[in-house]
Amino acid sequence: MKDKINVEGKHIFHNAFVQASAVVCEGAVVHGSAAVYGNAHVGGYAVVCDNATVRGKARVYQDARVSGNAVVRGNATVRGSALVYGDAKVTEDSVVSEDARVYQDAHVGERAELYGCAVVYGCTVVYGEAHVCGRAEVSGNALVSGCARVFDNAQVRGHSKVNGNAKVYDDAQVDGFAMVYENAQVYGRARVAGPAEPWGVTRVSGCARVFDAAVVSRNAEVSGNAQVYGNAVVYDNAMVFGDACIGGTAKILGGVWDGSEGEITEGTWMAPGVPYEAEEEDENRQRSNN
Repeated sequence: MKDKINVEGKHIFHNAFVQASAVVCEGAVVHGSAAVYGNAHVGGYAVVCDNATVRGKARVYQDARVSGNAVVRGNATVRGSALVYGDAKVTEDSVVSEDARVYQDAHVGERAELYGCAVVYGCTVVYGEAHVCGRAEVSGNALVSGCARVFDNAQVRGHSKVNGNAKVYDDAQVDGFAMVYENAQVYGRARVAGPAEPWGVTRVSGCARVFDAAVVSRNAEVSGNAQVYGNAVVYDNAMVFGDACIGGTAKILGGVWDGSEGEITEGTWMAPGVPYEAEEEDENRQRSNN
């Protein structure tokens, strides 16, 4: 026999409101001052409670729970044992599933997906076709967008942004006002902080740190215990690893740097001990013009 829907005392309790066009069925419960309307569907053993709202064509089912002042709308789906609470929003075609949690003022929208044991909270926004999964944590005012992936035990915090096809994973951390974009990857136990910018097909890995206003771009790699900081720029095919320290206003255009060259804080370099000669030529040309 087909399960009856929207039954008072079975599906609907207290001051909860369920519009006739919506469906609450099976073992699902709506209570408190919650509202389910439009063409929304709440099924399985899901719970919608407190002042939460499920509307549009949204679906909440299995053992999911939507509570507090949370809103699930559009074509969004919340399923598995997922929790959406506080003032969180799950909108458009996004999916929150498995044991994921969205809370405080976080917003998951467009076609983004949150799953595994991932946690998104604070004023975070996850949208586009971004995925946050595993035991990853996105918090603060962080933004994860485009086709970006944040997974494993990675953390994206502060006002940082991860977008494009960028990936942050393993135990990596992105914090402050950092931006990781295009095809950049941050992984291992690497840390990227401040307004630092890894982009292009850059790799930051191991226990490396990129911070302050440093830029790592194109095909560059920073790994091991290396540090890139200040206003330094590392790009093209440069490899910075070991105990290398690149800081100040240094510009590294290529070469292999392992720390044996000492701390580099100025100049433009093609490789260790190989300065960019065009810089001197440019200065001579400028003098002759004057």
